[in-house]
Amino acid sequence: MTESTFRRNEYQRQRALELSSLSESLRMMSTQDLFYGKNEQIFLTKKGIKGIPPRPELVLSSLPFYPDVDENDGKDQKDDKKKQDPDVVLYVPMCCGDCEERVKIPLSEMEGVKSVDCNWYKRRVIVSGKALNALPILLKCREIFRKSAMWKDD
Repeated sequence: MTESTFRRNEYQRQRALELSSLSESLRMMSTQDLFYGKNEQIFLTKKGIKGIPPRPELVLSSLPFYPDVDENDGKDQKDDKKKQDPDVVLYVPMCCGDCEERVKIPLSEMEGVKSVDCNWYKRRVIVSGKALNALPILLKCREIFRKSAMWKDD
């Protein structure tokens, strides 16, 4: 066997070893490992009793997320909505964030307005405050966007 043949065979042997170790590291994952993998540690917080702050607990298995359920079934929220003054909801044909600012600033400067919530994606403006009159708010919006109108609930 000549020197070049020996080197070639040695090179082929080395290459075969490299490829075999590479194929072991690139083996197919099982379906279980692909979709679920190993369980990871997660933290859950339980709703505390009144006066006692909630505490995190370490859970060793993965659990699905379920939002906390309120024990009073929203009775307090209904009372709060009755006490609040009604909001003025408008349709304003906005197309971008700049249009949103063009509407938000003048409306927030009006008398009795506490907050202005603009959603240019839905083209809806919600004005909240105390003792609001919808007509001046609508007229102010029409100065900016002439096709503004009251929001129609479908």
